[in-house]
Amino acid sequence: MDLIREIYRRKSIRKYLDNKLSTEQLEEIKAICRSEERLYKEIDLNIMVLADGEKIQSMMSGLIGNFTKAAAPHYLIITSEQKNGYLENAGYTVEKIILQLTSMGIATCWLGGNVKENKLKDAMGIPENHKFIVMVAFGYPMDEKNLYRKDPKEAKRKEISEFARGSEGGSYDVIWHEPLEAIRMSPSAVNTQPWRFVTEDRKIHVFCEGSSNFVLKKLLEEKNVLDVGIALSHLHIAAEATGKKINFTREYQVQHSQGKYIITAEIL
Repeated sequence: MDLIREIYRRKSIRKYLDNKLSTEQLEEIKAICRSEERLYKEIDLNIMVLADGEKIQSMMSGLIGNFTKAAAPHYLIITSEQKNGYLENAGYTVEKIILQLTSMGIATCWLGGNVKENKLKDAMGIPENHKFIVMVAFGYPMDEKNLYRKDPKEAKRKEISEFARGSEGGSYDVIWHEPLEAIRMSPSAVNTQPWRFVTEDRKIHVFCEGSSNFVLKKLLEEKNVLDVGIALSHLHIAAEATGKKINFTREYQVQHSQGKYIITAEIL
């Protein structure tokens, strides 16, 4: 499925109708969640489709901090085993699912908050070796006209020059322009846009920049890495939309002042 259009028109929706999706639609979404490509196939990632939003909201009372700020008829709960790369793996995988929901006319919103992990595991039957990562609200928007972003310029995003550069410190390699434009549209926690990129001809090295604010750094440390995974999904989709085949590798010798090294993408 060509998801490049959805990158530019998708936006977060926090107000939903009570109307539930049909059983057939929910089954289709479950199938998408089971089959969607992972960044790292070796990491066990679980995406639960919660059909009864009201029941879940009641169940979650006291378990999760600010999730009910988006009271929706349905939710995804994402959990993962904690292996190297599990956060960007979750962001990469779930963003592609979200974009598929967007193409189906379904509104979505990434939700973050504090979780009482043990109680959540008991309530939801989450595997003991899994960590809760994030939730996604989804359903029909309260205002159907508000489902899609009419103009990408509405999004408050950094210019490419603020998060991407060349390996020698100058401008980024032009071959990466389209993927970097798509990355600009990536959502992130409190719009921190923590991704940083260093291009090296047909390679682009990906980093996560932490906040200089100690409180925010502690609060958003894990969410920032997940957000980089979201940006990676946009990079992959946009590259393929322009006929480029992308391969991801981890080159641990890569060091840079841009932040924590995450991964390298290469155009084959």
